[in-house]
Amino acid sequence: PQFVPNDDVEQLKASLDVSYLLFSACLVFAMQAGFTMLEVGLIRVKNTKNILLKTVGEFSVTTVAWWFTGYAFAFGNPLNGSPNPFGGYHNFFLLDINKTKDFAMFFFELSFASSTAMIVSGSVAERTSFIAFAIASFGLVSVVYPFPAHWVWGGGWLSQLGDNGFIDYAGSGVVHCSGAAYGLVAAILVGPRIGRFIDGRPCTIHGYSITLVSLGVFILWFGWYGFNPGSTLGLSGGRSLLSGKLCVNSSISASSGACTLFIWNMIVNRKPDLAFIMNGVLAGLVGITGPGVVVQPWAAFVIGVIAAFSYLFLSTLLIKLKIDDPVESFPVHMGGGIVGILSAGFFPSRDDIELLFPNSNDLGIFFGGNGKQLGIQLLGLIVIVSWSASWSLFFYGSTKLLGFIRVPPELEKKGIDSIGYGPDSWARVEITDAGKHDEVQFRIQ
Repeated sequence: PQFVPNDDVEQLKASLDVSYLLFSACLVFAMQAGFTMLEVGLIRVKNTKNILLKTVGEFSVTTVAWWFTGYAFAFGNPLNGSPNPFGGYHNFFLLDINKTKDFAMFFFELSFASSTAMIVSGSVAERTSFIAFAIASFGLVSVVYPFPAHWVWGGGWLSQLGDNGFIDYAGSGVVHCSGAAYGLVAAILVGPRIGRFIDGRPCTIHGYSITLVSLGVFILWFGWYGFNPGSTLGLSGGRSLLSGKLCVNSSISASSGACTLFIWNMIVNRKPDLAFIMNGVLAGLVGITGPGVVVQPWAAFVIGVIAAFSYLFLSTLLIKLKIDDPVESFPVHMGGGIVGILSAGFFPSRDDIELLFPNSNDLGIFFGGNGKQLGIQLLGLIVIVSWSASWSLFFYGSTKLLGFIRVPPELEKKGIDSIGYGPDSWARVEITDAGKHDEVQFRIQ
């Protein structure tokens, strides 16, 4: 028989791991299309091209920001030496990158960083100037997001607490709570859209395409199978089993979130609300993102249910506080994110936790834990949210002080698309009296 040399076997394993990582990164990158369709479907057509410009511009700006400083602050640990507890300080502009997997890691983590910025986009839609959004997005990915990423995934101080560190496997806190906190402060500073609250009463501003909303959610759901299972960073060494578990738990949590809000809708309103149910899917996915690898499928179901109600509570709270979040980014991502972070303090059993942390004694409270892990999770949540919110106050507050955080009122009323942006985004076909088909450009005010 012919035997493959050990060196060749190791090289094959490494190649498969890198291929899996790149494939997962592409799935997460595809979530940009999901965010775009979701946001376009929930806003008015008169602002469609502005949203499309923001999404393309956001990924372009954040890619440059991640290349400049973001990747270095997050994962720029020296080749020889211990990681800095606070932040990385090596490989700015990728000047020292020299390994194949380093390139794959850069691309994979870029897709996560960019997703964080897209969360903010929904909170400030339909009234924020493109320049203000671009500056704040650059700041988020270059200096804000990288530090929580380093604290949790880059060997920083949160990862060194207790036996397990702060458990956030794929980013309920690092990605979703960071983006939600950043977006909430931005939404408060920019103020509500004209007509959203009249004489103190909330007025519904309907989006124009539930079809695009549904398409966007399904693209996001599909991309999440790169987001969560892809966070194993490979398939070798037993990681394929973890990937399978993450796929199952992600599916269950998303589905239980949707079912929860469907049942709630039928009880309260006697009819289903599709957009509401779609947000249940997203809340469930966000909730399982952090603890998915250390919980059982039954716990994933419970997490999806709780995440759905957490979204519902925060959505209602924003309206009470007269904060306008057109896409409900904050309720979905903060609601699910909080549940995901704290769940890692309740649900991990010894068998689950030892998949990542052999010989750990910091178990979930439901399995005999003493609460230490829950305390670490709560500390991490407070630090990450406070960090992101403070920096949002700086970046968006600066644009407000300088007077360009928001488009002029007359432009907002007319539609931001009215200033140009190229060809019109939609057209319809009308049948004339003569029976001929004429293409007519139109906008809905």
